[in-house]
Amino acid sequence: HFHEALDDANRGVELDPGDAGALHQLGNVQFALGQLQPARETYLKLLRLAPGEPGAWNNLGATLETLGDSGAALRAYRRAAECQPPSTSALLGIAFIQIRAGQLDDATVTQDQLEKLQRTPRAATLAARSAIARRRGDTRRADALEQQARQLDPAAAAWAVERAAKSLADSAARKRD
Repeated sequence: HFHEALDDANRGVELDPGDAGALHQLGNVQFALGQLQPARETYLKLLRLAPGEPGAWNNLGATLETLGDSGAALRAYRRAAECQPPSTSALLGIAFIQIRAGQLDDATVTQDQLEKLQRTPRAATLAARSAIARRRGDTRRADALEQQARQLDPAAAAWAVERAAKSLADSAARKRD
């Protein structure tokens, strides 16, 4: 299924190398297939064509984060958050990097910005708040926020809780080293 999508996306880019939509689709498929370096290059090519595209900056951030380059990912997420309209996904990515780095006050400020942009609470946002509370040792609040997130959207909450758990595990591993 994804390999057919990759063929289609490659054909779209071959037909029109300046088609931002085709490049975005190609980068997304490459990312989904775990082709992270090609996805990175595709998103960079897209951003040369459309530097104000928040989705491209966000996806570049996610790719860089997956590649383990948190600093570059944070810069890409921040660019996405500066676009109009700002990328709420990028703000969430920033918050998770800040949580992983133990910058809980910064993560709280980022979460506040995110929540101002959202009309209603979202599962991933609540799960990130839960991770902040858990890092601060407030297990009761963390559990309540996580439960609320799971009630809103079980799949999104599961993804965010897993991402938060990875952030906590990465942070704990760095403390041991």
